Amino acid sequence: MTRLCLMAIAAGFLLPLSATTHAQGACQINLNGIFTIYETAKKAYVTLNLTQNGTTITGTATGVRNGQISNGSLTGRHVTFTVTWPSGTAGLYSWKVNSAGALANGQTQDVGDPHSASALTSKSKFCQ
Repeated sequence: MTRLCLMAIAAGFLLPLSATTHAQGACQINLNGIFTIYETAKKAYVTLNLTQNGTTITGTATGVRNGQISNGSLTGRHVTFTVTWPSGTAGLYSWKVNSAGALANGQTQDVGDPHSASALTSKSKFCQ
């Protein structure tokens, strides 16, 4: 909530006016917790157990197998990280958190095969 004090000229007098506005802006991003995302091309769910420390993101990913999250970052409203799977393959995950806290423009791709891109969706909310 923001309180604005305005001054208006009415009949030669300065009159204080008070107006209260409610911020309709974006939510406060919070990536601490367990979130589920869906890889549309693979038709696979991945559960993320994330920890956010400032703009750094760490954690684990569980799908068909368990993976480790590295190189995670939050830049503005953009989330990116790499999941390294036990087979040695790695996936780059990225998305934007929209003003409602939902995943938007999500994508993943195999680091070794840039043609393997898949869209991401989620019903999880990434803010408090």
